[in-house]
Amino acid sequence: MAIRWKEGELDDLRREIARYNRKISRLQKAGTDLGMGSLPERGRIRDVKKMTTRSELTAFKRSMERFLKPGSEALVTTKGGVTIPKYERAEINALNARINARRRKAFEAAQKARSAGDLPLMGRIKDNEAKPRRGLQSVTPKGYAEYKRVAFKEGAVKYPQLKKELYRKNYMKMIDNLFTVRDARKIKAALKNVPLERFIDRTINEEEIAFSIGSPPATGADTVSARMVERFEKVFPNEFKNVKLKDVKYSTEADEIIWEDDDEGEWYE
Repeated sequence: MAIRWKEGELDDLRREIARYNRKISRLQKAGTDLGMGSLPERGRIRDVKKMTTRSELTAFKRSMERFLKPGSEALVTTKGGVTIPKYERAEINALNARINARRRKAFEAAQKARSAGDLPLMGRIKDNEAKPRRGLQSVTPKGYAEYKRVAFKEGAVKYPQLKKELYRKNYMKMIDNLFTVRDARKIKAALKNVPLERFIDRTINEEEIAFSIGSPPATGADTVSARMVERFEKVFPNEFKNVKLKDVKYSTEADEIIWEDDDEGEWYE
């Protein structure tokens, strides 16, 4: 769903993006010392038009404001010894704040559900997905590049949605990897149109169909018993009605699971 633009809003954004890009060009041409930092990517109005939420637009505008602030290119050195421009420090701090707000909200929701007895698989939430992310001050030069990469990835406004889509993709791959051809096609045909939020809720919180993504691939008719298929039918009864196997492809080779990055590492002192 596209953003409903106000009158003159895109023209204002074009002017602001032009200012933003001019500063990038000016610093680039002057060979400004950025320490371990880097210049941001140039803004493009066509990318702005592709945004689907006001949250995404607001994040982009605030990012430009941080860079356009006079003197934002001045270098600063953190306690850990990382030297970067002020705008990059401000950007990473903002991204970390967004990451930690999400983690705090998710953890509180999980705790509440657990107290109500609605979350039997609380243990599936890894510690590093619930605790606050380490601050920039604790990062050493050795690990800064990776720390920055994860901040920009996980701190993106679209990250939660992308992570959910990755979960569904991996779950479907595991069905191909663990079930017989016929059973896998039947399950995937039933699940393919289940709304994403419901898909995640059921496949995580229903113990009968929750399995560890990344389990060793297996083959053969006795890979998974027919009773496992019955468990899926129990959780998704409506979806299994009128299943059309011809609509779903099956991979004859075990698919590779795409793993999420773990932003904890040896670069912390």
